[in-house]
Amino acid sequence: MVDLIITPPLPEWIEQISPTGEAELLSQIRIRFKEPLIPLEALDSPEQQEKLKKFEIFPELPGQFRFLTPKMVGFQPAEALPKSTRVKVTLKAGLSDLKNHQLNEYFAWTFNTEPVKLTNLPTTKQQNRTPQPIDINPTLKFTSNVELDVDSIEKNLKFLPEGETESLPLTVSLETLETNGEEEEVVTEEFDSSFRQWNYSIAPQTTLEKGTKYRLEFDSGIQPVKGNLPSQTPFVSEVETYSAFEFSELKFSQGGGRFVKGNPLLEFNHGVVPESALENITIEPQPKETKNLIQAYDDYNIVSLNPWALEPDTNYTITIGANIKDKFGEVLGKPVVLNYQTGDLVGNLSVPAGLNIFPASQDLQLNISTVNLPDSEYKAAYQVVQPTDLVYAESAYPRRDRKNLLPANEKWKNYPVSGEKNQIQEVAVPLREQLGGQTGMLAYGVKARTSSYVQNGETKWQEPRFYGLVQLTNLGVFAQWFPESGIIRVNHLDDGAPVVTDVEIYQSQLNAKSQPKPTACATGKTDENGLLSLTKTDLQKCMNGRRFSQAPELLVIAKEKEDWAFARTKEYSGTYGYGIYSGWDSGKAESRGTIFSDRELYQPGEKVWLTGAAYYLENGNLKQAENMDYQVTINNPDGNKTNLGTQTTNEFGTFSLEIPLDNNQSLGYYNVEAKGENGIEFYGQFRVAEFKPPNFQVDLKLNQEIALINEQIVAEAESNYLFGSPVQGAKAKYYVTRQKTEFTPENWQEFDFGRQWFWPEETPTIPNNVLEKNVVLDNQGEDNQIFTVGKDLPYPMTYRVDVEVTDISNLSVADTQTFTALPSNKLIGLKSKFVADANKKFPVEVIVTDPQGKPLSGENIQLELQQMEYSSVTQVVAGSRNPKYQVEYKTVASQKVRSGNKPKTVNLTPPESGSYRIRANFANAENDITGTDIQIWATGANRVYWGGRNEDRLEIKLDKDTYKPGETATALIQSPYPEGELYFAVVRDKPLYEKIIKVTGGAPEIQFQVTEDMLPNAAVEAVLVRQGQPLAEVEPGTV
Repeated sequence: MVDLIITPPLPEWIEQISPTGEAELLSQIRIRFKEPLIPLEALDSPEQQEKLKKFEIFPELPGQFRFLTPKMVGFQPAEALPKSTRVKVTLKAGLSDLKNHQLNEYFAWTFNTEPVKLTNLPTTKQQNRTPQPIDINPTLKFTSNVELDVDSIEKNLKFLPEGETESLPLTVSLETLETNGEEEEVVTEEFDSSFRQWNYSIAPQTTLEKGTKYRLEFDSGIQPVKGNLPSQTPFVSEVETYSAFEFSELKFSQGGGRFVKGNPLLEFNHGVVPESALENITIEPQPKETKNLIQAYDDYNIVSLNPWALEPDTNYTITIGANIKDKFGEVLGKPVVLNYQTGDLVGNLSVPAGLNIFPASQDLQLNISTVNLPDSEYKAAYQVVQPTDLVYAESAYPRRDRKNLLPANEKWKNYPVSGEKNQIQEVAVPLREQLGGQTGMLAYGVKARTSSYVQNGETKWQEPRFYGLVQLTNLGVFAQWFPESGIIRVNHLDDGAPVVTDVEIYQSQLNAKSQPKPTACATGKTDENGLLSLTKTDLQKCMNGRRFSQAPELLVIAKEKEDWAFARTKEYSGTYGYGIYSGWDSGKAESRGTIFSDRELYQPGEKVWLTGAAYYLENGNLKQAENMDYQVTINNPDGNKTNLGTQTTNEFGTFSLEIPLDNNQSLGYYNVEAKGENGIEFYGQFRVAEFKPPNFQVDLKLNQEIALINEQIVAEAESNYLFGSPVQGAKAKYYVTRQKTEFTPENWQEFDFGRQWFWPEETPTIPNNVLEKNVVLDNQGEDNQIFTVGKDLPYPMTYRVDVEVTDISNLSVADTQTFTALPSNKLIGLKSKFVADANKKFPVEVIVTDPQGKPLSGENIQLELQQMEYSSVTQVVAGSRNPKYQVEYKTVASQKVRSGNKPKTVNLTPPESGSYRIRANFANAENDITGTDIQIWATGANRVYWGGRNEDRLEIKLDKDTYKPGETATALIQSPYPEGELYFAVVRDKPLYEKIIKVTGGAPEIQFQVTEDMLPNAAVEAVLVRQGQPLAEVEPGTV
């Protein structure tokens, strides 16, 4: 036990001591003196060690006192301070500084760490929650911030029935930490264990009485295992055992729902077992939709009835069976029969909002849906939108001080609604009548009072409002902009035919406060392919300069007689969702340079060597800044700047300079900046710190580079001082982790090996952490550990083994080694093109090797061509649709082959276009982990369902990730249409390759030659327009 010492006044020559009072666990124990205790050069001398003997800490904590500076001594701990501990720090008599100040008697002070705290005490009543009774044979739990002495807990804990003073007998136990993995060690506490929570269980030794309250009292004086301060305050909580299981009442949700009186809720006094509720609650007459009719959840005492399955103004009989069970295993005992009258539906108004474009050839409608409107009417406004109105507005939603497409609310008209109560009324807006023609755009707004509520004693009304735009047109417009050009395509919606038509381009001004009559900044006419290509000259007025300095915001309007359509591009249009970074080249030179040092960390007094590499990107070209002057400055950690003068780059666009550091150089990070005469800036950084480099090394060796499932790996660690002696008795810590990797045997890089999981499949996950263990090196500075590769490998994994050695001076050095773990020592490789033709033989090369790449002959391999059939399951819960995508594999062809010393070729024939998986596995394989998968796509005339990952855009599959100039690239387009017109392009800051082609089938293929101007990278894009059978002749829902 350490007695409390009130912190005494400091001697005049001691400037500061810390910590005092209650300290954080990571607080540093420091004593700062006004004058040095030792010379600077004596930091590692025997004189230093003699001085440090004058400093003492109690209780003895792992670690040691060290000179941080000649004026400062700190305690360097091996771990964080323990909680619930009083620490005494003593400076012994005779301690002196270089100015001959000396302690004639010892000087001491104490500080405390965080005291014992108990949380998560068991209780029946919790704030803002329904009381939760406990079982009559409970295991009660609580949490402590420190490990407690179990005997001390039991001595200071009482469990008292209400009104009694004698405690019931009980036992207390510490819950063990759960670990992952068969061989994972129980993790020894990290340096800072402050986040560790200690969970305890309390088990009464007698069965408790039902419906009885009990009081749990923790007296003060509970002892921690590590600390020396027992708990100072009592902790008290109250629990109550469960009573007989009862149905409480039929009540109704507040604050809206399907019915005026609210949604029905069945309340019980205890949490209900969900399966029991589903089996024992019935409703008569039976609703038409019974899925999700009864909604119950674990540990929840309310069972809700799905109001969307119930009819309005209907009498239902709800029967709760006698065998319904609560979470304690109690049953109701007798049935409960309830009469429930749903009542009227809540008044409601529903109208599509936003922008909706309807093909003019289709008889599509805009419907207003109402039910039980209290005023039997709604208010609405309609306004025909002119094409140029969209220059200043993109929505019918009202905006202050901006262009509004609808009149003010007071000018909206009333529209009566008739029909029977509780029957949804659908009112079709006469679009063509409102438009005064067969095509055009209509802005609309609809509102109505639906239901009342009381707020602060005043009755108020819910009044939903809907705003939208609906357009009838037979034109579709596509627009794309580049820094100095643009392309526009116009096609008919009904059959996809290209349109020769006039096009106007306006600057989009959605936030303009004044709205003069718009004038086009560019005009043109599409050609017979429906394409308009615009040059820098054509777009000069739209650019406001020599080029588009940023992605433009433009409105494109295409007109064909009385019909018109538009496309609006914003600054961020096309930036996201397409798998590429489509940043905009502003036309200014962009820095691609950097400043780097010969090493990133220096000590005061050393020299820093910096090299600047001055590169910049201009008009899509990467350039070297040759023979160019750069002004170099350095920003110090204290915020001051130092001018390092002008540096001139050489013919390679680089420069070098030397920076000598002072012996008292400020510690911290230094930022270096170079500014060129062309406006280009680039940066670098280095750090200055005081540190003592380790004087020992660690060597880690593994007995294998490649291992198989269940094989043992031997890790041998050896640590020696740089002068040769072993680091005896040092602490060492092993970490073993693993992660998925792709493994290809040597010399077989053109082949694919191993299992694959294709969308929407998910790659299986297994724990990454394998082992964490603390050891002590022997007298030779050595240690070895043996661990086993897991049996759970579904794919190749890279195992990483780290060992960190800490010597007596608390300096650490680590070494790392890795090896690859494989599911099998026989590996199947597959090689093929990635596009096949439907109903034609498709060659696949097969090889079997060992992990070193040596071919293995005589292995029987089964190959299967499996068609990938995508589907989605949609679950409707209270009007909410949740799609879940899935893929099934249907084997359509198979072949057997015996492996040889060279790859064997097998032919498989896809019967139709679409996605396929080729799976190869050993004929006698017991599972799939030895298999290899590749995915191919077959082109053909039939339509293909590609899955619903991104139904609003196309997927493009390339046969390779990288290409060289002169190579031919193959792109497969996952088309949802049987026929179409495809615009395909390779783009960067301009189109580098373009092609318009008519395509058929679900997987059209495009080939193009890679050219020099596509270096270093480019993007491919495709725009597909449906053609063929007119929309009017197509079954609804098939397009």
